[in-house]
Amino acid sequence: MDAQYPDPLTAEERREMIGPVTLPGGLTVDEIIEAVESYDESIGFCMKCGQEHYCVEPDGRGLVCEVCGSASVYGAEEILIMVG
Repeated sequence: MDAQYPDPLTAEERREMIGPVTLPGGLTVDEIIEAVESYDESIGFCMKCGQEHYCVEPDGRGLVCEVCGSASVYGAEEILIMVG
């Protein structure tokens, strides 16, 4: 890959760099697991405000939240990897 555009970090690499990730208030691991198990929904969550988003790829990272405007929406599967 081009030096100007390096490969994006995997969840494991991100966790090694910044440490464990905490969930935003109101969002639980059980809710994330439920989202992962709803195969045809493709659910993700904003890691800043906790808002649920639909049509998010399982490995989605850094998508823009329609509620708070931050680039903090991640796919449910990706979040499970991040929180370890």
